[in-house]
Amino acid sequence: MVKDREKSADELLTYCPLPYCGVGPGQTCISLLENIPVNIFHKTLVLPSSDRAIAKSIDVKQTIPFILRIPFLSQRLPYNYERGVASLDSYFARMIETCDPSRTIAYFWGHPPLSLIRAARNRGLMTVREMINTSMGTVKAILDNAYKRHGIMSGQDITEESVEREREELALYDYIFASNPMVESSLLEAGIDASRIIASTFGWTPSRYAIRPDVHERRPFRALFVGVDAVRKGVPELLAAWK
Repeated sequence: MVKDREKSADELLTYCPLPYCGVGPGQTCISLLENIPVNIFHKTLVLPSSDRAIAKSIDVKQTIPFILRIPFLSQRLPYNYERGVASLDSYFARMIETCDPSRTIAYFWGHPPLSLIRAARNRGLMTVREMINTSMGTVKAILDNAYKRHGIMSGQDITEESVEREREELALYDYIFASNPMVESSLLEAGIDASRIIASTFGWTPSRYAIRPDVHERRPFRALFVGVDAVRKGVPELLAAWK
């Protein structure tokens, strides 16, 4: 990376396999990018699509064809189809080939193909991964124990093969952001050297979670569970605690 930031900003080339709809990991990714000063990085975001405005400080590249991003058409595209149909990987690979490797960081979200990470490394880019959750090995162990504890046949789809694939992927990054202490612990368990783990936090935006103080005075107390009704989301423990 260049030392003289005033001459021009370095490039942060971000890979996000999630369509942006204003919530979820896509929202977190964009929020982080929006708050990185432009004098430090020129920020390029490659993602399948976005159905809302993104800050002009980010150079957004949508890889789903424009015709499929028209609202009445995109609403009919299944979520997984929208992620898979885009030429996201080939577009990102072309950007890797045309960037200045000495001044570019490849910033990965989700689970990119191993070939894409290797291409970035072989080109000489620094590679960084954002972990939004614990490693698959940690998740698998927790779920296996939970299903066994409740005497339920395991319904999870995390296999030993997928755990090993993620271990292989994580080994390719120069640095990995751990968004909380549990993620950090899971990375250490996965064999990632502590020197490659950067402790961080996603923070939060108060304006997105505004609470009216008078609500409880106008209606009875209600509890809402938001998530899949499954062992994975801790529903048996929730019901036991509620009882």
